[in-house]
Amino acid sequence: MQVNWGATVYRLECARCHQPGRVAPVLTQERLVRYHNAQKLFAYIRQSMPLDKPGALPEQDYWDVTAYVLVNADMLLIPKQTALNPATAGKVDFTPQ
Repeated sequence: MQVNWGATVYRLECARCHQPGRVAPVLTQERLVRYHNAQKLFAYIRQSMPLDKPGALPEQDYWDVTAYVLVNADMLLIPKQTALNPATAGKVDFTPQ
């Protein structure tokens, strides 16, 4: 469910910039591994995005879109029954599959 909502948030708030040929890079494994874990990626996204209004989304939207971005990039993620949130994100070290 979280990833599904994250896909909606991504489509509404992120895709306009993060598509091939757009202003921001496509979010691939190569770009995401530099954050080392889901907590650091979440913090960056929340602090910096959307580019025109950083931090403007509800906190849960940032968690959801972080989960979606990781799943969409085929990154190792926590089991589907576990939500990505402040209690779990720091433990989610990810590596390319």
